[in-house]
Amino acid sequence: DLIDWITRLAAISGDARNELVFAARRHGWDLRTFGNVVCGDPEFQKPLMAVMSPFEMATVLRAWKNDFLGNSTTAYTRSHATATTRAPSAPALTHGPESRRRHRPPE
Repeated sequence: DLIDWITRLAAISGDARNELVFAARRHGWDLRTFGNVVCGDPEFQKPLMAVMSPFEMATVLRAWKNDFLGNSTTAYTRSHATATTRAPSAPALTHGPESRRRHRPPE
């Protein structure tokens, strides 16, 4: 759900998060509509730009792309969004020797 995803965006200020939740409710955005607003024409982004700084807007766009467009451009249209499994833009946890091997410099 969009409101859950927004409330877990740790990379933006609490005021911007609250304003974003308010804007999402006022405009009746769902995940798909919000994705079209965030990734769409700058004219559609005006409601967001009114409540967030350019840095926060870029942060939300980056989080949206990481969480919903990472594997497929239609990932956010699935019934089970990735926002229900982890906090937006949280680093993925890696475990085991194979994950450590990938991050080591070549010998």
